Amino acid sequence: MKRAWRKPFWLLLALTVLLYATMALWAAPKLIGASRMVPGGLPFDLRMFGYSHAEAQDYIMSLTPGGQAFYVDTLMRLDSVFPALLTVVLIAGGWWLLAGKAMVLKVALAVIALGYGLFDYLENAAVYRMMTTDGEAEALPAALVATASQYTVLKFFFLDAVLTAIIVLAVARLIARWQRGRA
Repeated sequence: MKRAWRKPFWLLLALTVLLYATMALWAAPKLIGASRMVPGGLPFDLRMFGYSHAEAQDYIMSLTPGGQAFYVDTLMRLDSVFPALLTVVLIAGGWWLLAGKAMVLKVALAVIALGYGLFDYLENAAVYRMMTTDGEAEALPAALVATASQYTVLKFFFLDAVLTAIIVLAVARLIARWQRGRA
Protein backbone atom coordinates (compact mmCIF):
# COMPACT_ATOMS: atom_id res chain seq x y z
CA MET A 1 0.00 0.00 0.00
CA LYS A 2 1.47 3.34 -0.95
CA ARG A 3 2.27 5.58 1.99
CA ALA A 4 -0.31 8.17 0.94
CA TRP A 5 -3.09 5.58 1.37
CA ARG A 6 -1.96 4.02 4.64
CA LYS A 7 -3.38 6.57 7.05
CA PRO A 8 -6.79 6.89 5.33
CA PHE A 9 -7.00 3.09 5.06
CA TRP A 10 -6.33 2.55 8.77
CA LEU A 11 -8.78 5.31 9.69
CA LEU A 12 -11.43 3.76 7.45
CA LEU A 13 -10.72 0.33 8.94
CA ALA A 14 -11.01 1.74 12.47
CA LEU A 15 -14.31 3.44 11.59
CA THR A 16 -15.61 0.18 10.10
CA VAL A 17 -14.65 -1.78 13.21
CA LEU A 18 -16.21 0.89 15.44
CA LEU A 19 -19.46 0.81 13.47
CA TYR A 20 -19.52 -3.00 13.59
CA ALA A 21 -18.88 -2.94 17.34
CA THR A 22 -21.73 -0.46 17.78
CA MET A 23 -24.08 -2.72 15.83
CA ALA A 24 -22.93 -5.93 17.55
CA LEU A 25 -22.51 -4.69 21.11
CA TRP A 26 -25.27 -2.07 21.34
CA ALA A 27 -27.89 -2.40 18.61
CA ALA A 28 -28.23 -6.20 18.36
CA PRO A 29 -28.53 -6.76 22.14
CA LYS A 30 -31.06 -3.93 22.33
CA LEU A 31 -33.12 -5.65 19.64
CA ILE A 32 -32.78 -9.03 21.31
CA GLY A 33 -34.03 -7.41 24.52
CA ALA A 34 -36.97 -5.88 22.62
CA SER A 35 -38.13 -9.32 21.53
CA ARG A 36 -40.70 -11.28 23.46
CA MET A 37 -39.03 -14.49 22.23
CA VAL A 38 -37.30 -16.59 24.86
CA PRO A 39 -34.42 -16.40 24.25
CA GLY A 40 -34.59 -13.23 22.18
CA GLY A 41 -34.44 -13.80 18.43
CA LEU A 42 -31.52 -12.64 16.36
CA PRO A 43 -32.04 -9.73 13.94
CA PHE A 44 -32.43 -10.91 10.34
CA ASP A 45 -28.99 -9.57 9.34
CA LEU A 46 -27.27 -12.00 11.73
CA ARG A 47 -29.00 -15.18 10.54
CA MET A 48 -26.20 -16.57 8.46
CA PHE A 49 -28.14 -19.55 7.15
CA GLY A 50 -31.33 -17.63 6.40
CA TYR A 51 -34.77 -18.05 7.88
CA SER A 52 -38.15 -19.46 7.03
CA HIS A 53 -41.43 -17.64 6.53
CA ALA A 54 -42.66 -18.89 9.93
CA GLU A 55 -39.46 -17.72 11.64
CA ALA A 56 -39.80 -14.27 10.09
CA GLN A 57 -43.43 -14.00 11.16
CA ASP A 58 -42.60 -15.16 14.70
CA TYR A 59 -39.72 -12.71 14.97
CA ILE A 60 -41.67 -9.71 13.70
CA MET A 61 -44.65 -10.51 15.92
CA SER A 62 -42.32 -10.94 18.92
CA LEU A 63 -40.85 -7.45 18.61
CA THR A 64 -42.28 -4.79 20.85
CA PRO A 65 -43.46 -1.64 19.02
CA GLY A 66 -40.33 0.11 20.28
CA GLY A 67 -38.16 -2.78 19.10
CA GLN A 68 -39.70 -2.69 15.64
CA ALA A 69 -39.22 1.09 15.43
CA PHE A 70 -35.58 0.68 16.58
CA TYR A 71 -34.98 -1.97 13.90
CA VAL A 72 -36.50 0.10 11.09
CA ASP A 73 -34.98 3.40 12.14
CA THR A 74 -31.70 3.06 14.05
CA LEU A 75 -30.43 -0.37 12.98
CA MET A 76 -31.29 0.12 9.31
CA ARG A 77 -29.47 3.49 9.34
CA LEU A 78 -26.34 1.92 10.81
CA ASP A 79 -26.63 -0.99 8.40
CA SER A 80 -26.90 1.32 5.42
CA VAL A 81 -23.39 2.69 6.08
CA PHE A 82 -21.62 -0.47 7.26
CA PRO A 83 -21.70 -2.52 3.99
CA ALA A 84 -20.20 0.37 2.02
CA LEU A 85 -17.39 0.89 4.54
CA LEU A 86 -16.62 -2.82 4.78
CA THR A 87 -16.65 -3.26 0.99
CA VAL A 88 -14.16 -0.40 0.54
CA VAL A 89 -11.90 -1.77 3.31
CA LEU A 90 -11.98 -5.27 1.81
CA ILE A 91 -11.16 -4.01 -1.68
CA ALA A 92 -8.35 -1.71 -0.49
CA GLY A 93 -6.87 -4.36 1.79
CA GLY A 94 -7.05 -6.98 -0.95
CA TRP A 95 -5.36 -4.71 -3.48
CA TRP A 96 -2.60 -4.00 -0.98
CA LEU A 97 -2.08 -7.72 -0.34
CA LEU A 98 -2.01 -8.32 -4.11
CA ALA A 99 0.54 -5.58 -4.79
CA GLY A 100 2.67 -6.59 -7.74
CA LYS A 101 0.28 -9.37 -8.75
CA ALA A 102 -1.83 -9.62 -11.89
CA MET A 103 -4.64 -7.10 -12.27
CA VAL A 104 -7.10 -9.92 -12.92
CA LEU A 105 -6.56 -11.16 -9.33
CA LYS A 106 -7.23 -7.69 -7.93
CA VAL A 107 -10.38 -7.33 -10.01
CA ALA A 108 -11.59 -10.81 -9.03
CA LEU A 109 -11.17 -10.01 -5.34
CA ALA A 110 -12.90 -6.65 -5.82
CA VAL A 111 -15.84 -8.32 -7.57
CA ILE A 112 -16.24 -10.76 -4.68
CA ALA A 113 -16.19 -7.86 -2.19
CA LEU A 114 -18.69 -5.95 -4.32
CA GLY A 115 -20.89 -9.08 -4.33
CA TYR A 116 -20.95 -8.90 -0.53
CA GLY A 117 -21.91 -5.22 -0.60
CA LEU A 118 -24.59 -5.73 -3.25
CA PHE A 119 -26.29 -8.60 -1.44
CA ASP A 120 -26.10 -6.80 1.90
CA TYR A 121 -27.92 -3.81 0.39
CA LEU A 122 -30.47 -6.04 -1.33
CA GLU A 123 -31.00 -7.84 1.99
CA ASN A 124 -31.45 -4.52 3.81
CA ALA A 125 -34.06 -3.39 1.30
CA ALA A 126 -35.98 -6.66 1.58
CA VAL A 127 -35.82 -6.67 5.39
CA TYR A 128 -37.00 -3.07 5.46
CA ARG A 129 -39.98 -4.06 3.31
CA MET A 130 -40.67 -7.00 5.61
CA MET A 131 -40.53 -4.81 8.71
CA THR A 132 -42.76 -2.12 7.22
CA THR A 133 -45.29 -4.29 5.36
CA ASP A 134 -48.80 -2.97 5.84
CA GLY A 135 -50.95 -5.14 8.02
CA GLU A 136 -49.99 -7.82 10.47
CA ALA A 137 -47.03 -10.20 10.32
CA GLU A 138 -49.48 -12.96 9.38
CA ALA A 139 -49.93 -11.22 6.02
CA LEU A 140 -46.18 -11.14 5.36
CA PRO A 141 -45.63 -12.26 1.76
CA ALA A 142 -43.77 -15.60 1.65
CA ALA A 143 -41.94 -14.59 -1.54
CA LEU A 144 -40.56 -11.46 0.16
CA VAL A 145 -39.28 -13.49 3.11
CA ALA A 146 -37.71 -16.08 0.80
CA THR A 147 -35.97 -13.34 -1.18
CA ALA A 148 -34.68 -11.61 1.95
CA SER A 149 -33.43 -14.93 3.33
CA GLN A 150 -31.64 -15.75 0.06
CA TYR A 151 -29.95 -12.34 0.08
CA THR A 152 -28.81 -12.96 3.67
CA VAL A 153 -27.27 -16.30 2.71
CA LEU A 154 -25.60 -14.82 -0.39
CA LYS A 155 -24.25 -11.87 1.61
CA PHE A 156 -22.54 -14.26 4.02
CA PHE A 157 -21.31 -16.47 1.16
CA PHE A 158 -19.54 -13.53 -0.52
CA LEU A 159 -18.28 -12.17 2.80
CA ASP A 160 -16.84 -15.56 3.73
CA ALA A 161 -15.24 -15.87 0.28
CA VAL A 162 -13.54 -12.48 0.38
CA LEU A 163 -12.41 -12.87 4.01
CA THR A 164 -10.98 -16.31 3.24
CA ALA A 165 -9.08 -14.89 0.26
CA ILE A 166 -7.71 -12.01 2.33
CA ILE A 167 -6.63 -14.32 5.17
CA VAL A 168 -4.87 -16.64 2.70
CA LEU A 169 -3.15 -13.67 1.04
CA ALA A 170 -2.07 -12.25 4.42
CA VAL A 171 -0.65 -15.60 5.55
CA ALA A 172 1.16 -16.05 2.21
CA ARG A 173 2.61 -12.56 2.55
CA LEU A 174 3.82 -13.30 6.09
CA ILE A 175 5.38 -16.60 5.02
CA ALA A 176 7.15 -14.92 2.10
CA ARG A 177 8.44 -12.18 4.39
CA TRP A 178 9.61 -14.78 6.94
CA GLN A 179 11.40 -16.78 4.20
CA ARG A 180 13.14 -13.65 2.93
CA GLY A 181 14.29 -12.91 6.48
CA ARG A 182 15.78 -16.39 6.84
CA ALA A 183 17.66 -16.20 3.53
